Amino acid sequence: MTSKRIRQEVKMMDEETVSRYIERTPLAGEEAGYPRIQGRRISVVDIVLWRQSGLSIAAIVADYDLTENAVLAALAFYEQNQTEIDRYIEEGEAFFEAGLEAQQRDPIYLGMRARREAIVLREKSDFKAYDQ
Repeated sequence: MTSKRIRQEVKMMDEETVSRYIERTPLAGEEAGYPRIQGRRISVVDIVLWRQSGLSIAAIVADYDLTENAVLAALAFYEQNQTEIDRYIEEGEAFFEAGLEAQQRDPIYLGMRARREAIVLREKSDFKAYDQ
């Protein structure tokens, strides 16, 4: 399916069609709920991020056992609610970055990393000794 055809299909989906495939699940602090594929734990955010990373609709359908209409409905929902979904994406990225930053200062993580580096250095020196 070409990008042009995808855009046409997405624009043709009305709210009623989208609501057949997308449901909102309760989320703390969110009045409307978090949008996902009906009966699945796959969110609209997941679909959007997979498409942005270059996955085709066919690949998403095959890899996650979804229908093409469900994926198109998620993309249509994104078009209709882009500000909300972009906010979820930004919040998720910020949460990930904060966790990564905290991990870089965690003494347990730092100790494990130092041990791993020592093992790699030892293996390299053992390999050089074996080579000679």
